[in-house]
Amino acid sequence: MAICFWTVGERQKANEILDALLKEYHDKPDALADVTSLLFDLGEEEKAMVQLSRLKKIAPTLPKVLKMSGGLAERNGDIDGAISFYEQSIKGNPEDITTIRHLGNLLIRHKKWDKAIGHYSESLIYNANDPYLLERLGTLLVTCPDPELRDMNEGKEYSERAFIHTTSRSITLISAGRSLAIADAALGDMPDARQVISMTINLARRENFSSAYLAELENIADRFNASN
Repeated sequence: MAICFWTVGERQKANEILDALLKEYHDKPDALADVTSLLFDLGEEEKAMVQLSRLKKIAPTLPKVLKMSGGLAERNGDIDGAISFYEQSIKGNPEDITTIRHLGNLLIRHKKWDKAIGHYSESLIYNANDPYLLERLGTLLVTCPDPELRDMNEGKEYSERAFIHTTSRSITLISAGRSLAIADAALGDMPDARQVISMTINLARRENFSSAYLAELENIADRFNASN
């Protein structure tokens, strides 16, 4: 209800509901953390910071509290602090895909390739068939900017699992297809590489991906077709 009121511009009513929730759950850290996270999402920074400071005192190891602390550290440019908070949060709740995504994106953005590969590998222990994690790990192992960290065979396996996964979103399927085709080509299987990149291009066209991304996929296909 608070989100609905906020969305339609009834901010006073939204705040009344949130204030009531803060009062009702003042002694329940898990529920209080949910309300605090919502306050951050709605831009109620001052009110959210008050609650987060309180949560750090009464439930400092709660994964939700550590996640919010990580987000705050990341926003303030404290990258090492953000990584540490996210890692602690995931340790307490290893099935939290949202925090896993935050940490993975942060590690990749700051070119911590080895750490990112380890992060996705460990996350798959607890989320063994998640298509997003399969694709991320597969893509890193196939296309990592550090060639010493590449593993085409293992990268192909993860990319293929994501590419044929029945619940993969289109963006995951297309990224996985690109990585799978590159791995096939690197391993000398050009017929499969050509077939997979063709399927990936067709899917990207159906999903109206950007012309720049399509051009990149078509360039890969041209290179494959020019190879023996």
